Amino acid sequence: EIQHWLEYAWSSGFDPTGAEQLGGVVSTRTWIGATEAVALLRFAGLRAEVVDFEGRGCGDAMEKWAWRHFNGGCSDGSPSLDEGTDGSLSLGSGRQLSATQPICRGGKGGGDGEDRDSGDDHRPRPCTTPVFLQWRGHSVTVVGVERRGNGSGRKGSLLILDPGVSPRELEGALERRSGWQQLIKRGTHTFKADAYQIVYSPPGMASAAERTAGKVIAAILHVKT
Repeated sequence: EIQHWLEYAWSSGFDPTGAEQLGGVVSTRTWIGATEAVALLRFAGLRAEVVDFEGRGCGDAMEKWAWRHFNGGCSDGSPSLDEGTDGSLSLGSGRQLSATQPICRGGKGGGDGEDRDSGDDHRPRPCTTPVFLQWRGHSVTVVGVERRGNGSGRKGSLLILDPGVSPRELEGALERRSGWQQLIKRGTHTFKADAYQIVYSPPGMASAAERTAGKVIAAILHVKT
C-alpha cells in the first residue's frame, strides 16, 4: 500500500527527481529512502524535512541534533546543532529528566518515586514527534535521547525502535525490566556508516504554498563531521 501511495505522490509532482531515478516501486523490492518518506508526508499535507549527516563522527552530531529536537528546539523548522538546556534524558514529550528520575505519565506526582511536576496538571507541554533515521540498508525510529555524565565524560545514546527487534522480545524485556536497554539504546560510537539521513515533521499542517514549494525535496541542513 505504501508503494501505491508513493506513486500517487510522484504523479502529483512530489519528488520528481526520485520518481525519475526509481521509475516505479509497486510490486517491487525497491529500497525506499528518506526522500521518499518526505514525499509521502508532504503529499499527505504534513510538513516534513530531511537532514543529512556525512563523515566520521556522525553519531555525536546526530545525538546533538536529536537532543535539541526532542527539547522542542526544531519546532520552528530550523534545526541546528545548538543544544540549549542540558540534562540527562530527552523524550518526545519535550521534558528533561535526570537519569534516575522515573517518567510519570500524568498527575502532579508527590509520592515516593514519582515524577514531581510542579504547577497545573493540565498545562500544555511541548510535543515532539519521533524521527526517522536511515542509513544504507536500514532504518529505525528515534524516540528520544539519553545522556549520562558531564563535560568531556558525557556519553549519549539514541533511544530507538528497530524493526529488526521482535516486538515480542522487547515486550518481554520490558515486563522483566531486564535487557531492554540493549534493545533500544544505541551509543553514538556505534554509528559507523559514512552517511545518515534524518526525517522529521515540524508541527502543523503545510499551507498551500508550502505544499507546492515542497514538491522539490532537498536537505534543510547538511552536516559534515
